[in-house]
Amino acid sequence: MTYFWVRVYKHIAWWPDAERAVRGATYWRNGGLTAYGSCDGRGDYYTHVSTATGVSGDSRESSRRTIC
Repeated sequence: MTYFWVRVYKHIAWWPDAERAVRGATYWRNGGLTAYGSCDGRGDYYTHVSTATGVSGDSRESSRRTIC
């Protein structure tokens, strides 16, 4: 089984970053997956995507962008 997650985080200095949106799917192959969430005020946001299949997995984090 293949799991795929898209998460949006707001960077918080000196504190764990706040997860603002998450969306996941199983048996994911191709296509788009959008995570919807609320804006938590102006700041630096980034996306984190991750996959897992059995005992292996991978993840990537985007660069931060100032939005809202």
